[in-house]
Amino acid sequence: MQSIPERVNALISLSGAANCDRCIQEELGLAQNNQVQQITSALATTSEFVREKAACAACRKVKVVTRRAARAHREPAAVTERTLSPV
Repeated sequence: MQSIPERVNALISLSGAANCDRCIQEELGLAQNNQVQQITSALATTSEFVREKAACAACRKVKVVTRRAARAHREPAAVTERTLSPV
């Protein structure tokens, strides 16, 4: 079973949309909104996520939302035998 931070990360990553903490909380069935806020704030300290004031994709209200950063949407490069071979 995934931890709560893993579930929040997966929801944001897979949805591809910007969502507010309240909507993330409701989607995941979590009891405390501050728990989601702590996780999304931590995710936003990385280069993969952005927190900004914008319309939430779920409730359509303008509030602080979290989304994947634009460059984080790229697919990882394929790993080949050549890249694994020692030089």
